[in-house]
Amino acid sequence: MGIKVPAAIGTAALLLGGGGVATYYAQTPVKIDVNGKVEELRTFDDTVGELLTNHGVKVGEHDKVTPAASTPLKSGTVVTVQTASAVKVKVGDETKTIWTTARTYGDLLKELGYDPAKIRTNVDPAATLRADGPEIEVQQPVKVKLTVGGEEREVETYAKNVEELVKEAAPEIAAGEHRTNPAGEVALSDNLAVSVSKVEKKDVVEKQEIPFKTVKQQSANLDKGKTEVKTKGVKGVKEVTKTQTLVDGKVESETVSKENVVTKPVDEVVVEGTREVKAAAKPAEASRAENRKAPANNSSAKSEPAKRESAPAKQEEKKPEAKKSDDAALRSTGRGGTCTASFYWEPQPTASGERFNPNAMTAAHKTLPLGTRLRVTNPANGKSVVVRINDRGPYIGGRCLDLSKASFAAIGNTGSGVMKVRYEILGR
Repeated sequence: MGIKVPAAIGTAALLLGGGGVATYYAQTPVKIDVNGKVEELRTFDDTVGELLTNHGVKVGEHDKVTPAASTPLKSGTVVTVQTASAVKVKVGDETKTIWTTARTYGDLLKELGYDPAKIRTNVDPAATLRADGPEIEVQQPVKVKLTVGGEEREVETYAKNVEELVKEAAPEIAAGEHRTNPAGEVALSDNLAVSVSKVEKKDVVEKQEIPFKTVKQQSANLDKGKTEVKTKGVKGVKEVTKTQTLVDGKVESETVSKENVVTKPVDEVVVEGTREVKAAAKPAEASRAENRKAPANNSSAKSEPAKRESAPAKQEEKKPEAKKSDDAALRSTGRGGTCTASFYWEPQPTASGERFNPNAMTAAHKTLPLGTRLRVTNPANGKSVVVRINDRGPYIGGRCLDLSKASFAAIGNTGSGVMKVRYEILGR
C-alpha cells in the first residue's frame, strides 16, 4: 500500500515562497507505519481517519489501524496500519480461510491458540507469513491406549491413523504380518483403544497311524460259520505336515498342507468257511431215552434198567455170579480200557437209588460195581476227570460210559455228543 504526501509538497512551496513559515508550523507532525514502513509528515488533518484518507492509505475490512480512526491527531502521533492477509489453515481434516495481520507463521499459530512447540506444522514458525504461501497444516498430538502383545500403554502420537501409529510405536511388528483393531485406516482420536497382534505361520510335522483294511475271502475247505486270519493286518505310518497360524505366539488355527506315507498298511485277510457241516448223528444225543433203555434180550438190562428208580445198589451185591464175571472182565482188561463215552443230562432216578444230578461228577456203566471211581481221560487233549459210577448204561452199541454233562464238559466238547476216552479203575 502506497502513501501519498501532498501536504509535504505544499509545505515546501510555502517555504520557497518565503512567507509560509507560520503555516508550516501550524501543521501537526505525525508518523504513518504501514506494515513496518514508516513515513514522517505534517498535516492539517484532525483525526487518524482523515489522515489516512487524505494521504491515500486505503484500509481494508480486515486491516488493523492503531489508534482508532476517530482518534484526534496530535504532535508525534504514530498511526500504525497492519494490512490483513487471507491464508488457508488445515486442522485435522478441516480447512478454513483465516484473515490475519500476523507478521510470521508463529504469530498466526499463537493467534489461533496453538503453541508452535507442541504441534506439528508444514511451515517454519519464524518465517514471514505470505499471503501467497502454502496452505498451513496444523497437527495436534492425540493420546491413545495401545496394546502390543497383551501389554497396554498410553501413547501420545501425531500419527493420522492406526497403521501409522503401529509403524511408529511397534516397527518390529509392523514390518511383518500383523493385525490391528480397529482397522489400519481408522483415524486416531483421543482415548481411542488400539491393539496390534503379531501373526506368524509355522509348519509342524507329526506321525500318524494309517489303519489297515480287512479283506474277506471265502474257502470251501473251512466249515461254514468259521473264520481264520490268513494274513494279520499291520497299521501303516504317515508324516503329516500342518501349517499353524500363531497370533501373539498362540495357535489360532492349523491346516494340513502335506502328507507323506512312511510305511504302507498291510491288509488283514480273513477266510470265511463255506463248507456245509453235516448234522450230528442221532445216537450222539446220549441223554435220549433210547440211550438209557436196556435191550429186551439183555438179562443184565432187565435187572438194572437206567430209568428204573427201584434198582438199589445192594441188588448188585446179592448176585455173586455177576460180580465174579465182572471181576474176571476187569482182570482181562488190566483194570481199564478205551471206549466211546456219551453224556446225559435229564434229571431221573439212578440205579444207585440217588437222584441224578447232571452237575455232579458221576457216570453210568453197564457192569462196574456202583460206587466205583474211575479216572476218565480224553486222549485228544490230555484232560482227565475222576467220576463215581452211580447208574447203569449206556445201552447203545460201541459205548461203555455215559458221563454226566458236567464230567463230559470237563474233558471235552458237549457239542460233539460222544468222544473216545481212556478210563482207569481207581477203586471204590
